Amino acid sequence: GPADGGLRRAAFEARRAMRAAIDRAVPGAPGAFLKTAVLGDRRGVGDDVEAGFTAAGATHVLSVSGLHLAAVVAVVFLVARVVAGGVPALPLYVDPRAVAAVLALPALVFFTLLTGEAVATQRSAIMLAVGMGGIVLGRPVSAAPAIAAAALVILVLGPLRLYDDSFQLSLASVAGIALLARRLGPARGARPRSWPGRALDWLWRFGAATAAATAFTAPLVAHDFGEIAPAAPLGNLALVPLVELAVVPVGLFGAAFAALGAAPGALALRVAGVAARLALAVADGFRAHAPLLTCRLPNAFETGALMSAAAGLLFSVRAEGRARRWAAGVGLAAALAGAGSLVARDWLRRHDRRLRVTFLDVGQGDAAVIEAPGGAVAGIDSGGAVDDAF
Repeated sequence: GPADGGLRRAAFEARRAMRAAIDRAVPGAPGAFLKTAVLGDRRGVGDDVEAGFTAAGATHVLSVSGLHLAAVVAVVFLVARVVAGGVPALPLYVDPRAVAAVLALPALVFFTLLTGEAVATQRSAIMLAVGMGGIVLGRPVSAAPAIAAAALVILVLGPLRLYDDSFQLSLASVAGIALLARRLGPARGARPRSWPGRALDWLWRFGAATAAATAFTAPLVAHDFGEIAPAAPLGNLALVPLVELAVVPVGLFGAAFAALGAAPGALALRVAGVAARLALAVADGFRAHAPLLTCRLPNAFETGALMSAAAGLLFSVRAEGRARRWAAGVGLAAALAGAGSLVARDWLRRHDRRLRVTFLDVGQGDAAVIEAPGGAVAGIDSGGAVDDAF
C-alpha cells in the first residue's frame, strides 16, 4: 500500500545518505566492510576478504544476518529501558521493559527495510517481534514458537524459499542454539559476581552457542557448498563479538547521525572504522593459516545423518544417566552411517572402470563433464570469458 511504499522509499533514501556518510568518513577496505555489515552492500568486498571470513566459518558476518538485527534491536531496547526506568514514577504504572519493547519495534522494522529484507533478516525480525510482543503483553516467550512463527510467515509469503540455502542455514542455526546452547553452556544458578568470572561465564555461553550453531549448519554447508571450516568455532568467537558489538551498532548509529550532519556521527564512524579494520585483519589471519577443507557433497541421507549425529552427541554432553547413553549411541550410529555412506560412495567412484561423459545445457555454448576410470574428473567449457576472472 502507500504507507508500505513510503516506508521503503524512506529506507532507500536513508540507505543512500548513510552510504555516502560512510564513504566520506571511512575510505578503502574498512569502509567497504562497514557498508557490508551495516547496510548489506557487498559490492566493495574483495575475494580475499570473503576467503578470510569463509576460512573462519563466519561468512554470515558479510551479510546483514539475523544476528546483526538482533544486536541493533538489543542496543535500542537496553537504552530505552534505562531511559524509561529513569523517568520518575513511570515504573509504578508501566513496566519499563514493555516501554522499551514498544520503542524497539519501529527500529526493528526500519532496519529490516534499510538492509534489503534478506531472508535471515526477515526471520530474525519476526522472531524478535514475537519476543517484543510477549514482553508488551507480559507473557513468557519460548524460542520454539518464535522460530515456528518466523518459518511459517516466510514460507507463506514465498513457499519456494524452503529450498533457499540462506533460509535453511538461518533456521538451522537458531534451532541449534535454542536446542543445545543451554545444555552446552554453564549450569543454571547464580552468576559470578567478579568481572573476570562474568567474562568467563559470557565466553562459555557464547562458545556454547557457537558450537551448537556450527554443529547444525556444518552438514548443510557441506551439502550445499562442499566445504568444511574446522576453525569455525574459533573464528566466530573472534569475529562475531567484534562485529556485532562494535562494527554494526557503532557504524549504524554513526552513519545515521553523520547522514543528518551531526558531528558525533563522523567520530562514531571512525571508531567503527577502527573496529572494521581489526575485523579484516583477524579474517586475513584465518585466510592465511586456517584450513578450509573441501569434501564430497553429501546427499540428503548423509546430511540428515550428520545433523542427527551432531545433535545427539552435543545433547549427550549435558544429559545424564540413560538419556546420555541413548543420545551418545544414536549420535555415534548416525555419524557412522553418514560417514560410511560418504566413504562408500567415494570408494565406488574411484574404482568405477566406466567412462562417463555428461553434456550440460549452459545456454549459448557447449559444456561437458568427463568422469574417467580411477576417479579423475575434467570439465570442458567452450564458452567465452565474460571478464578477467575466468
